[in-house]
Amino acid sequence: MSFKKESIPTPSVALIDYGASNLRSVEKALESAGARVTRVSAGRELARPDVIVVPGQGHFGRSMEEIRRRGFEGALREKVLAEKIPYIGICIGYQILFEESEEAPGVKGLGWLEGRVVRFRGHLKIPHMGWNEIRPVAVEDEHPAIGAQPAFFYFVHSYYPAPTDSSIVIATCDYGSTFACAVSRENIFAVQFHPEKSQTAGQALIRAILQSRQAK
Repeated sequence: MSFKKESIPTPSVALIDYGASNLRSVEKALESAGARVTRVSAGRELARPDVIVVPGQGHFGRSMEEIRRRGFEGALREKVLAEKIPYIGICIGYQILFEESEEAPGVKGLGWLEGRVVRFRGHLKIPHMGWNEIRPVAVEDEHPAIGAQPAFFYFVHSYYPAPTDSSIVIATCDYGSTFACAVSRENIFAVQFHPEKSQTAGQALIRAILQSRQAK
């Protein structure tokens, strides 16, 4: 007796292009994880993918300016908040989820999550660059992408979000003090570190989050 092997569906990913400097590395990492990636450079082009990914390195204010100029703010709100398409945010794609940032006073973020983005304090080398350990927050059910064990990921940043609601924090990291490096709420998942630069651990996280987001 023979059995037909069940095929795993290929997730379609809309990669939001608003001029971020590390777009190609994120695209390659997603493709390596088995995703079918489409770059989207304007809000009107955003269809209905399985997952939306917003990456980025750069300045909070300039990023929000480009997101608004290219019509992404309304399009993302409709797709993510109304239609509940899974959202993955990386670095700036994490920070813009919050209300504002010390990096760009007076510039509003998307404001989907309560809190603000703050700069590292004290006598620290800025930016925080290199490998650092993330620690999952103890919850009843571990997050499918973060898991239950600490792991090392690659960081490049001078600012980080300080969420008002601690219940959305699923992992923390220490650099001078403890900060939230990963959050999750409903169909939103975002991290301050760079999975696309984090080798084996990063690729495993990308695969896990694509599978968990697509399954929702």
